[in-house]
Amino acid sequence: MKVGETAGPPSATLQSDIMIAIQSRLEANNFHLVDAPELADFLVSFRIGSRESTIAESDSDSESEHHPGPSGRGGWGTAVYGGDGDSYTQGILVIDIIDAAKEQSVWRGASSKKITDGDRENMTEVINAVVDTILSDYPPR
Repeated sequence: MKVGETAGPPSATLQSDIMIAIQSRLEANNFHLVDAPELADFLVSFRIGSRESTIAESDSDSESEHHPGPSGRGGWGTAVYGGDGDSYTQGILVIDIIDAAKEQSVWRGASSKKITDGDRENMTEVINAVVDTILSDYPPR
């Protein structure tokens, strides 16, 4: 597995955009940022990453086959012979809510998304949408 295209840490801009999106979403849910961690009811932590993936594609020589079982019923399957794959980057964001007093994780939300060239051009919008999706389940009802 390879993490990101350069296997390096995420950019400061990306991290900042995620923090801003998290703060905005939590404020929309009537939570307020405090200046000192010791005054907080909960802390927020997040992790981001990416990985390169490939979807295998069958080539024109693929065949459908019937595989009868002992009773003669069996099922259909597709035999894949060779073929190129479609490579893409899968982005992953995990957000943890930590009880400040107990210093324990009390909630976790995560999402992954196939990153397109269009996403790369509008990363702030993508981040906002993903954070909104993750935090739509917080606080638990």
